Amino acid sequence: MRKFFLFWVLPLGIFWSWFFAARADLGLVFFSRDVFDRSFAVYEAVLGLTADEVAWLIAKATVVDSLIILAIIAFRRRKTISAYLKARMAARRAIALSRREAGV
Repeated sequence: MRKFFLFWVLPLGIFWSWFFAARADLGLVFFSRDVFDRSFAVYEAVLGLTADEVAWLIAKATVVDSLIILAIIAFRRRKTISAYLKARMAARRAIALSRREAGV
C-alpha cells in the first residue's frame, strides 16, 4: 500500500491541489491563474478541446484508472479480504445467536 500511495495517490493529490489552487488564483507564481491558463492552453492546442473539457477528461480518467488499480489490488489480496469477510460474518452470526439465546 505504501507503493500505491507513493506512486498513485500522492501525484494525483499534488496535481489536484495545484489545479484547485491555481484555479482559485492564490497569488503565488506557480498557483496563479496565468500559469493555469497557459498550461491548459497547451492542452487546448494539442487536443482541440476547451480547458473545462480537458479538466473533465482528467477527472474521468482519474476515477476510471483509480477503480482499475483498486480492483487489481483487491484481486491480489482476495484471500486476505475473503478471510476478513468470513471472520466478520462469523462474528455477526455469533452476536445474533447470543441475542436469540438471551431473548433480546
